[in-house]
Parts: sequence; C-alpha cells; structure tokens
Amino acid sequence: ALGTTRREILELFIAESALIGLVGGFIGVSLGFLLSGIIGFILSIVLTDIPASTYISPFMVIASLIFAVVMGVASGT
Repeated sequence: ALGTTRREILELFIAESALIGLVGGFIGVSLGFLLSGIIGFILSIVLTDIPASTYISPFMVIASLIFAVVMGVASGT
C-alpha cells in the first residue's frame, strides 16, 4: 500500500465489496429462476386439477440485485 491514500484503499474495498455483492446477487437470482421453474414443473405434475405457474417480476429481480450490492458494500466497509 505504498503511495496510496486511505481514501483510495477504502474505494478499492468498496468497489470489491460491490462487485462481490453483484456476483452473489446474480447467482442468487439465477438459482431462484431455476428453483422456481423446477417447483412449478413439480406442482403442475402433482396438482393436475389446479393450474400452477410461477412468475418472477423484473422489478423483484432488479430490487434483489440492488439489495445484494448494498449488503455487499455494507458488509465490506
């Protein structure tokens, strides 16, 4: 850390934390889509009389990613 200021080091930590949060958010959203599809498929087989479908709104995907980044930054500082 020779030649860098405390502010530059803090900025690096925050950027790294945000990136880790974003990657974790993408992994979480992807697993959510996958599990939602699997559960919807299983429910359509088990509950033949009741139509079952899953829906994930784009707003919830964006909100989840923003939340993951904010939590990543909060935990990294």
